[in-house]
Amino acid sequence: MNPLALLKRSLTSGYFNFTSRSGRREYIVFSLSAWLFLLLSVGIGVLLLPDFIAEDAPLTLAQKVFLGLFTLVLFGLIPPTLAVNVRRLHDMGRGEGLYIAVLVLSFIPLLGVLIQLLFTLYLAVAPGQPVPNRWGPPPLER
Repeated sequence: MNPLALLKRSLTSGYFNFTSRSGRREYIVFSLSAWLFLLLSVGIGVLLLPDFIAEDAPLTLAQKVFLGLFTLVLFGLIPPTLAVNVRRLHDMGRGEGLYIAVLVLSFIPLLGVLIQLLFTLYLAVAPGQPVPNRWGPPPLER
């Protein structure tokens, strides 16, 4: 499957799917896309909002539209992000408990960012089980 098809699957049929498996490739494509969106959005926000950040000035219409769209998309990315992480753990034969622990630990200031980064790298490089497990057959893409 090409990367756009994997991303589309994560954002459509996989949006609330916490029961199947996702391979490394789908996880990496989704994670990189989400990070790219966040970095671009923050960059655009820095360009659009310098007065608001520095002087607490009132927002223009363009700034309000940008903040509204950014907030909608950001909150809209929460379910598929949770789902692709859980499905990736399922591919490795692990349950959701590990992810819940990582989410709780990620609220620790500074250390939480490191924990989340290491967990992301772990999910990106750890191989999945090549045989069917209780969450289904292996994903077609590896």
